[in-house]
Amino acid sequence: MLILTINYRNHRCYVILWMLHTLTFLFAPVGSQLVGTISRCDTEGEDIYIEGITGPCIRCFCKNGEVRCEREVCQSLEGCYMILFDNPWQKNQCCEVCKRCQYQGKAFDSGQSWVEADDPCVTLHCRAGVITRSEMKCYTPCMDTVTTPGLCCGSCTGCKYQGKQLSDGESFTLKSDSCTKCLCQRGSIVCQKQACPVLNCPANVIYTPNGSCCAVCSGERRIFNLPGGRCFFQNKIYKTGQLFMPGNCTKCTCMEGTAICDRESCPPLTCSLDRAFQPKDSCCKICPSKDPCEYKVEGVCTVYGDPHYRTFDGKIFNFQGPCKYLLAEDESGKSFAIRVRNEARTSPWFTWTKMLSIFISGHKVGLHQKRVVKVNRKRVRLPFTKIPHFKLYREGQSIVFQSKIGLKVVWDGHSYVEVTVASRYRTKMQGLCGNYNGNADDDMRGRDQKVYKSSEEFGDTWRVGSRAACAIVDKQETKLPSCDTEKHALKRAKTECSTILGSMFTKCRRRVDVGPYYRSCITDMCDCPQDQICACESFKAYAHACSRFGISTKWDERNMSTSMPEGARFKKCTKNVNEPVLITRTQFIFGRYDDYKGYIRSLNLIRPYESQTEYLLQIMKLVGHVLIVLFVRFVDVDSLLISNCPHGWLPHSGHCYGFFKHLVSWYDASSACKAHTGYLATIETSDENTFLKTQSKIINANFWVGGEDDLIEGEWTWAETDEPFDFTDWISTQPDNSQGEDCLALWQAASWQWNDWSCESHSYYICEKSISGSGGAIIGK
Repeated sequence: MLILTINYRNHRCYVILWMLHTLTFLFAPVGSQLVGTISRCDTEGEDIYIEGITGPCIRCFCKNGEVRCEREVCQSLEGCYMILFDNPWQKNQCCEVCKRCQYQGKAFDSGQSWVEADDPCVTLHCRAGVITRSEMKCYTPCMDTVTTPGLCCGSCTGCKYQGKQLSDGESFTLKSDSCTKCLCQRGSIVCQKQACPVLNCPANVIYTPNGSCCAVCSGERRIFNLPGGRCFFQNKIYKTGQLFMPGNCTKCTCMEGTAICDRESCPPLTCSLDRAFQPKDSCCKICPSKDPCEYKVEGVCTVYGDPHYRTFDGKIFNFQGPCKYLLAEDESGKSFAIRVRNEARTSPWFTWTKMLSIFISGHKVGLHQKRVVKVNRKRVRLPFTKIPHFKLYREGQSIVFQSKIGLKVVWDGHSYVEVTVASRYRTKMQGLCGNYNGNADDDMRGRDQKVYKSSEEFGDTWRVGSRAACAIVDKQETKLPSCDTEKHALKRAKTECSTILGSMFTKCRRRVDVGPYYRSCITDMCDCPQDQICACESFKAYAHACSRFGISTKWDERNMSTSMPEGARFKKCTKNVNEPVLITRTQFIFGRYDDYKGYIRSLNLIRPYESQTEYLLQIMKLVGHVLIVLFVRFVDVDSLLISNCPHGWLPHSGHCYGFFKHLVSWYDASSACKAHTGYLATIETSDENTFLKTQSKIINANFWVGGEDDLIEGEWTWAETDEPFDFTDWISTQPDNSQGEDCLALWQAASWQWNDWSCESHSYYICEKSISGSGGAIIGK
């Protein structure tokens, strides 16, 4: 406000502007005006005393050569139950204040904090006549901590946290623990956690605001200051020197009117609050990983079902992306990377992990369906060792990859993946499996460092490879998931998934939340063909989660009946270990007639051995349905297995090939092959190339196959495996990339040698799929 000098009957007076306006409206004649000038001053910033105006609540001073006056704005006293009527510090003050604290001969305002002079780790906080004294707890979001003399907490060099670069002075709180605050200070991050102040108000008015670290008091109250150095605390009066305990973790002493309370500090939580628990007789909640026996346990990420993901930090989410994705990668050292390839099976609403690739020490390891393993694009038999980098071996029904750098991957040959990394990779990971920093709340951080709420948007940021790998049947052309339209399908899903709610998992359910796994099981069963049981992936994932807590279950993925109570229903989750396997020359069959009679009957196609086949069936019945047979070497495998290829498809070296006479683009051809649960043909050998050229010559047309360099010009790969060509049969002048030709075709005009062609051009196409029948798998291609 300005001060005006008013001339009235030769007298001068100073009037505040708002008073002037009030008097004008009350007393000025109608139509009259008040005339005056702004009061001037010479000394900038000088306090100016105006009798009757200046006082405890109004201060006048010189600013820009004019006299200005301001009224003091009082702070809110909400939450203070110690507003004194006879406050000894209130003389010559405008505003009421919450009761201050006395400590070692000094007075401290309510809300003021400081550290002990001889111990920088002991913090003190004054609030409403109570001093809370506690030990500061430190947190360092890095592996290498830098200590500074005179400071309690160490720091992390560089102001980068979870991929975000912080500016000097910028602060943040841990999402897992809002009481832990971090600050970027002179190029380093310093984090600390203090105990919440002891509140001096009745328990029934204490509450914790949403998203806040500490509880506060609601309301306010004025009281008289107690004589004799007594303390008024939560409606009780204590004498000076008297001890009292307002809680199990807080001890207080009344000292000359100030309650000094020592409160136990809790370490920062590095896990989400719902995972933390409070042990008996403890003042603090802790995370499971903080258990001394578990602190150095590796991080485990699991992928199962349609697929469902459980990150290194324990976050569970669903993501049905139909492409290739970065599952996990050592972000800092780039020592390894794991990619997964997803594919729709029965509907575009649900995808499954089809295969995964591990990149390590210059090698590529491919883990494929039916436990097929390739190292550097060549198929290997297990056990396999690449000294000194890694080894591969069978463990039960699964393939295990293990390296000396602290990486282990388990693959069941179907869709279950388990990635385990050593504790030294904490805070150094990225991908769908999260960053492994102990905080599940930020696991949806994408490649662009943005934290997403939608798992679909998050997952898409980790997509790798060309768009050809994402071809999928249009959702509009397919029916909805069965459980949305058919009640019996939902009933079937609940029946099969009820096993996880049964007695065999009772102990585990006390430690590991079964809800996400049960819901995942229902989702998988809703997209499950009638002749399959799709619940086993969720059972397996839950059993593995239980084992990480040291809880053994009675669940056995190979044969559940070995541990089921009497009267329970049995359904196998996997085939017998000795399942039928066909080898190109010598054929061995192990199994039960009841399980594989469909396969045995297919042997009738081998002529002229019908009578021998019937004879073998009779022998099986006589010896308890168990058969061990050695067939002669001259059996024609392609003839034997032609019945296992779809109608119209041709077998060759353990694979089926469909030649489709529809003129479509390369991308549409890729989608069409996927609709047939196959893929555009991959040509790996001269023998396979000759076979495809011979069949193409019969039809006499160009044919699309699965090669492309759409992602990086000149780097030709097979879309199905994302692997470079081992074998080529290019026309001598090709590839020439004329007008952006990024896709591979067998070229009629050049005797079906290879030619690069525009992906948008239209041609016939060749689809490929592995032979699989009711009896077993085909080994060899």
